[in-house]
Amino acid sequence: ALRIACIVILACYVLGRVSETAFKLRFGFNQFLWCPFDSKLRLIIARRNPLLLILTVSVALRDPVTAYHVAALWSVLSIGLQTWRWLQAESLRYRGVEITNWLA
Repeated sequence: ALRIACIVILACYVLGRVSETAFKLRFGFNQFLWCPFDSKLRLIIARRNPLLLILTVSVALRDPVTAYHVAALWSVLSIGLQTWRWLQAESLRYRGVEITNWLA
C-alpha cells in the first residue's frame, strides 16, 4: 500500500504539471491566473506545502506510513479540483465566454 501511495503522489504531481501546461497552451496563460479563486487555490493545493506539513506531523507522531496515505489522498483531491476548474473553463469557453487572466 505504501508503494501505491507513492505512485499516486508522483502521478498526481505529473498530471498537475501536464494540466497547467495544457491549460496555458489552450488559453494563453497559467491556470491559476484565471480567477482570484484559482490564485488562492494555488496557495492551498500546491502539493509541496501541505505534503510537507502532513509528513512532518506524521513523523512527529511516529506514523510515516499513514502520512503517505494521507498525502496520496490530498494529491488526488488537489488534482481533482484542478481538473474540475479546467472543465469549468472549457464549458464557459464552449458557451462563448472569453477565458481571461484576471490580473491582466
